Amino acid sequence: MKKICPKCGFSENNPEWEYCQQCDAEFGSISQPIPVPATGTIPAKIVVYVGARVVSEYTVIKEYTTIGRSDSVKNITPDIDLTPYDIDRSISRPHARILSKGSKYFIEDIKSANGTTINNGPPLSPAVPVELRNNDEIRITDVTMKFILSP
Repeated sequence: MKKICPKCGFSENNPEWEYCQQCDAEFGSISQPIPVPATGTIPAKIVVYVGARVVSEYTVIKEYTTIGRSDSVKNITPDIDLTPYDIDRSISRPHARILSKGSKYFIEDIKSANGTTINNGPPLSPAVPVELRNNDEIRITDVTMKFILSP
């Protein structure tokens, strides 16, 4: 089983390698390498921005990837935790999720209090998946993210 680099998304790394062949990131320094799923899913990334500065990147390869704010009391830990960037606490704990269906990805608002938008459009209807395309901008309150399909 090959490894995918959590930093750049390169998916052809040998499972025994310590560094990504594409970007030379050391797997141990950025997190544990993620195995490429056998389902044919094309890996994607969510890049989180504060202003024009990239503050975090997440690899998306699961069937469901949750986005929101963590809460240790209620034991809520989203896959994409926006807590550090949510100064006003306006992001719902479970806010949205990304669904992977083969080579396509969709985003769905999970009945959040303040909504989710794509490419500065109107707020998404709750529980209605909308297909994501490469370089789509996802906005959850004041947090901006970019959806990037890995090559």
